[in-house]
Amino acid sequence: MQRSPNNTNSYLIWSGMATVAAAVLHIATIFGGPAWYRMIGATEPIIRMAARGHATPAIVCVFAAGLLFVCACFAFSGAGLIRRLPLLRTALVLISAGLLLHGLAFIPLVLISPQMMMPVYDGQGINANLIIISVICTVAGMGYALGTRQAWHGAVRPLA
Repeated sequence: MQRSPNNTNSYLIWSGMATVAAAVLHIATIFGGPAWYRMIGATEPIIRMAARGHATPAIVCVFAAGLLFVCACFAFSGAGLIRRLPLLRTALVLISAGLLLHGLAFIPLVLISPQMMMPVYDGQGINANLIIISVICTVAGMGYALGTRQAWHGAVRPLA
């Protein structure tokens, strides 16, 4: 479907672009090695496997990147940049909820028991990278939710 230049859904466009950036980061992590896995919040066993050259961490990153690319496609579809994808409303609601849950679940888990959050809490303090990841997921989730609402209510174009 074509979009009108005066009728864009910037929430979904920006959220989709952020999701593409996250997917590219996951692919880059495969080549960046153990330090990159640590940066994106991988657990210590995954980091050790990456250091030993196991395929599992790379497979997980490729899977995560693929999932993120699919999410971006739904964002761009909801924004009218690409054709309407099947189950668009359902997918956008689930993506919004998933990102918000991923981002916001971090807060009560750390408050309840930081020791349970094993790569988050290393005995020295809370891992700043995972706080940043949680903030990014929350912001992206809000973007997906606001963009979905905007499209759903016809402010941009109907999702039906």
